Amino acid sequence: MGIPSFCILSFSILIISGGMMQIATAIYFMTLNTNSWFGVVPGFFLLFTGTVGLLAATHRNANYALTYFVLLLVYILVNVLFFIIWFVVIAPAIARSCEGDGQDDCVRKNVLIARVTFGFSMFTSIFICGACALCGYLYWAKLCTEEKGNPDPFCGEESASTTYTATYVV
Repeated sequence: MGIPSFCILSFSILIISGGMMQIATAIYFMTLNTNSWFGVVPGFFLLFTGTVGLLAATHRNANYALTYFVLLLVYILVNVLFFIIWFVVIAPAIARSCEGDGQDDCVRKNVLIARVTFGFSMFTSIFICGACALCGYLYWAKLCTEEKGNPDPFCGEESASTTYTATYVV
């Protein structure tokens, strides 16, 4: 028994909505006159990954499921790096955007927003995407066991056309 395609479908929709939230967050920080395009790149990567997951669920294809799994692992690693860079860039930009009266309150409020966004994004990338990646891997393994009659090279099995028989000549 493996993961049903409905599970991959649900997780892919979750991944797509996470990508949209990440893009929206980056756009919000761009309105503060920052160079926070760093958040847009992982957001679009999530949209692409979620689309691959939808293809895996609707087409029941082991290649798509494996690609979904690998893309989520790559996303987790790359997103951690992007958010560290983003957090380093955003701190001075917040101070620049809060010039004038009440600067301390403005900085405190926006730094709090940045920390919450940073924490939420890290939680999303590590825990939620990790769970989705595990689900994608289990779905890929399920598809590989179902396709025993028509082996897939990505399932670790050789194709039927590459099986050779040798005759023993004395």
